[in-house]
Amino acid sequence: MNARALWHTAAVVLLNAAGNFALSIGMKRAPAASGPVLALLEPAAIAGIVLLIAWMLLRLRL
Repeated sequence: MNARALWHTAAVVLLNAAGNFALSIGMKRAPAASGPVLALLEPAAIAGIVLLIAWMLLRLRL
């Protein structure tokens, strides 16, 4: 495995963990009465979604 593949693999693992963590924090911070769609507008949830999109694109590149 070359160095580039190792960096991509490490980035995939870190993006997945960070994205899931941020999405979890964002969903927990949202008020219970707001519903699932409005909970996705929480800034931490948006950050988690963006990180998970980056994770998926980088995983496809591997």
